[in-house]
Amino acid sequence: MHDEERLEEPAEAGVEGEVESGDGTAVSRLKFLAGAGATGAGLLLGSAGVASAKGFDKSTYNAHLGKRALSRGMAGGPTGFPGASRYQYPADSAEGRAIAGMRRLTDNGRNPITLKFRIWNGAVGQLNKPYPTKTAPSVAQLLEKEGGIKLQFVLTTPENNDQKNLQSISTRDGSFQIAQTSTNQNGDYRAAGFLRPLDDFVAKYRPDWNDPKWGYAGGKVTTAMFNQFNGETVSVACDGDYQVWVYRIDLFDNAKNQKDFRAEYGRDLEFPRTWEHHAQVADFFTRPDQKLYGSVDLKSPFWGYVNWMMRYVSQGSPSRQYFNAATAKPLINSPQGIKAAREHLAAMAWTYSNALSTAWPEQYAALGAGQAAMASVFSNATKFIVKGSPLDKGFGKFLRTEVAPGRIVGGRLIRRPVFYFNAQFGVNAYSDSDLHEAAYLVLQYISGGRVSSWYTGNPGGYFDPNRNVQLNDPLVRASYKPYAADKLKQIIPRTAPTILGMVGAAEYTQALDTNLQKMLSKQMSPEKAMADTAAAWEKITNRRGRAKQVRALKAQQAAWPKLL
Repeated sequence: MHDEERLEEPAEAGVEGEVESGDGTAVSRLKFLAGAGATGAGLLLGSAGVASAKGFDKSTYNAHLGKRALSRGMAGGPTGFPGASRYQYPADSAEGRAIAGMRRLTDNGRNPITLKFRIWNGAVGQLNKPYPTKTAPSVAQLLEKEGGIKLQFVLTTPENNDQKNLQSISTRDGSFQIAQTSTNQNGDYRAAGFLRPLDDFVAKYRPDWNDPKWGYAGGKVTTAMFNQFNGETVSVACDGDYQVWVYRIDLFDNAKNQKDFRAEYGRDLEFPRTWEHHAQVADFFTRPDQKLYGSVDLKSPFWGYVNWMMRYVSQGSPSRQYFNAATAKPLINSPQGIKAAREHLAAMAWTYSNALSTAWPEQYAALGAGQAAMASVFSNATKFIVKGSPLDKGFGKFLRTEVAPGRIVGGRLIRRPVFYFNAQFGVNAYSDSDLHEAAYLVLQYISGGRVSSWYTGNPGGYFDPNRNVQLNDPLVRASYKPYAADKLKQIIPRTAPTILGMVGAAEYTQALDTNLQKMLSKQMSPEKAMADTAAAWEKITNRRGRAKQVRALKAQQAAWPKLL
């Protein structure tokens, strides 16, 4: 191990990026934050919104150290903080091969390349902010230093990103090279010609996605869920939006609560392993007069449908799927779909009254304020609801995580968290084809097991763990908490997908979401919600082409978990 030496502090990142508004105009980052409101993810994440690595001088940055800053056998990687060697990489690694490709394209940096990178405003801080100390570089700075590629970030939000991409498709906008996407949008974007297929670059540069040590947790199953559509690689995932459950140990361990729960239900008070048990625990802790709610799972448009999905997919062994893969016929207008819908509706009794108009920032604030006994959340809840955060009012220290409740099917407990949304990136097929390879290499580099472990722990954004090696990493474990990282090792291999892998996946999802909202607002019954959704799905399938959807569903079977 080399001796640590003091490094020069990198230049502060500037505000070079722009936030794209929903109407196609660009507004300054400062103006965006001023008008974002308290519910905006970027505002809640504070410093995560700086938009570029402006001002970085690669001719002087750490030049006095050179290769002495790297551990023996390492070709590149971050320096300047204790433990930096964990994130350094040899030449024959996903990151090393990506950097070698970039150097070839930039003539060893003598002809640098600038790429425009569309990214969610709440995530960019993990790429452009030095971490974990001021003497460390940012990912973007290191990429420019080692590969000669400068990133210019163009910021969107999870809510308006799809609209921006659809605008780019309609105009064949090639002004940016790297596109922000998510799992249920990839099929539509690929079918529209927006996402460039990446398998030629995958074969050439060999990313580590399936590597047993550095790859995605779940290996090929996860790669299929994350990065593929119809058997073709169309995106690269840098996130892990696994749905975890959090609960307050101070409430569950309280002696009076334990005694009262046993007297009422004849069983021990513990985090529920089945949905039936969940209903009992949620009802027990729902005390509106004390501003305490039993289970504040999301219910609002865009964010809430995943909680119906968890209740639905756990009703089969190994999972109940949304469609018959042989016929593309929907399976949700069934006793299982209706049961999940009834439970989803019943859960409205255990949450706050404005649940239909709030999203995860308000949910996290409620958890941090001690207003909830448990909830289904993204895995970054334990990273953001911490002492010193505006989200925490002293209760974050009591949160613990668990696997989602499930069902007893065939004598076996089936617990199926659902993988929801997730940050993906693709190469914009409309952009200059001479830049496609460079854009892919950036994605291979930032998705590599070593580099992604480095920035995943960074509290400047919401890219979450997706690799086993990250779950054992000290920075990630410190940020997410050791108990949460250990529980993710159980959650990830049990996780089922949302609707993905099909052309029109977002359209199917929207139909489901619309009818669930009508059900939750008492405009229709659970039975009608499932019947209307199934009918809408059939129309989408007929319009899109049933044979095409059957092929996509069969290819997508690799994304479904088998673990019981």
